Amino acid sequence: MSMNVLEDQCQTCFRTFNPDVLKKHLPICNKVNTKVRKPMDIQKMRIAGTDIKLPPKAERVIEDKPKPKSNWKEKHDEFVRNITYAREAKAAEARGEEIAPPPPSKKPSDHVLCPTCADRLIQTQRSVM
Repeated sequence: MSMNVLEDQCQTCFRTFNPDVLKKHLPICNKVNTKVRKPMDIQKMRIAGTDIKLPPKAERVIEDKPKPKSNWKEKHDEFVRNITYAREAKAAEARGEEIAPPPPSKKPSDHVLCPTCADRLIQTQRSVM
């Protein structure tokens, strides 16, 4: 069903068309792609036709909050230790050997000792006891 018809390319959208169709496409494509649209302001549209006055736009004040200290490296290292232990335990189990106890879990450095229950919590948390 393919016919050997020459197709021309639109210089605006780079689509290809049959030459007689391209003549109709070009003015429409130029009109659509060169038009500058205003940003839509939904607040103005909602207020239109009412007695409400549009309040002046206040400037946004962005506060620079200090980023909390990230301890991703500690969490990653503990995750790698746990994965390594699991792999070694699986291999030991397959060989029929006795499985060593898991490595002790390290407490993250950003946790503090609770004076009430002696548990380690994040500074913003409180003990439930």
